[in-house]
Amino acid sequence: MDINNNNHIEQVEQPNYEFLLLPRELDSLTYNKIVKLNSQVSIGDYDPLVQKLKIPVETPVNIEPLLSFFSFDPLDEIVQFNNHLRIETEDKSVLWIRYMAGRPDKQCLEFGSQIRNWNKANNINGSVFGSHTKFKFRVNNALVSYYPDSCFISANRYANIPDSIKNDKGFTIQPDFVVEVRSYGPGANNALIYQQRKMCRWISSGVESGILFDRKGGNAYLYCNTNLVNLANQIAIQQGNVTNETNQLQLDIVDLQNAVENLANFPQAVVLAVQSVLDTKRHKLQQLQWQQVYFQNLVPVPTFDYDGIQQNYPNVLFVAIPLNLAQNAVNGPNIIIHCIGAVDGLRFDLSELPLD
Repeated sequence: MDINNNNHIEQVEQPNYEFLLLPRELDSLTYNKIVKLNSQVSIGDYDPLVQKLKIPVETPVNIEPLLSFFSFDPLDEIVQFNNHLRIETEDKSVLWIRYMAGRPDKQCLEFGSQIRNWNKANNINGSVFGSHTKFKFRVNNALVSYYPDSCFISANRYANIPDSIKNDKGFTIQPDFVVEVRSYGPGANNALIYQQRKMCRWISSGVESGILFDRKGGNAYLYCNTNLVNLANQIAIQQGNVTNETNQLQLDIVDLQNAVENLANFPQAVVLAVQSVLDTKRHKLQQLQWQQVYFQNLVPVPTFDYDGIQQNYPNVLFVAIPLNLAQNAVNGPNIIIHCIGAVDGLRFDLSELPLD
């Protein structure tokens, strides 16, 4: 995967730390074991007065020496013990604290807002979730838990979820569609290769499609599962719809322009109302004349190395879409992304994304 186009924006944050609350006092021997086990991580101090361990955010930390502190499910228990934090986990003893900077957090909110608006305006009746909903699933027999920045579950699938799971703190089914936004901080999990691996894990575990927005690297990455049916047909229909909408808008604009010219003797309110409709249609036409991006020309994700381990996701396709942004851009590019699968019909207007 392309991880070299990362010169568009410099890191804007210094390393951040959070305190992990422990259920009982940590002795020096156990603390030293944690430090040694995580030799590549800058583990902070332990405060015995409040039983808190200082760890860097967005950085995997192996807490295996702490497992004896808990009785049933150590990772789940420590997550519950620190429910004021957004903690993602992997396998039996690795966790990290999610930390979203201000800029990418605004982008997450905009993605979620566009999904909700589409869902409501078109009576889709699906369920839209933000960055505080956790999903648990297995990847290569390892249990992981992730918080997507935004996601969507179709109405039919959500209706079949038992209330016991809906009321739980972690869904055990996968969304149909996910959006991840790469943050700007220096934490290990903000590296592009980690974000791409996370997207591959989402898709390989059952998510139909997704988008990774990488302002820092200057790309948006589209992902989908190789098992997604009728992909080519969906794209052809979407492209046909854009052509038809463009033609209809052009006709409507001509009619409205003629109408405005013939309203000289009408009340000003009527003229303004017609002009407003004309301006709206002109804007819609302008959007359709921007770059239209579809889930096409995707290629298999190649085998890649992550932390010394070869990663292979044969059922995942992807493509990188350059954003072509100026260094000082305050909004996203004039690009419309046409989504597929359960979110067929959803169009992301990247120009609405705040970058400042």
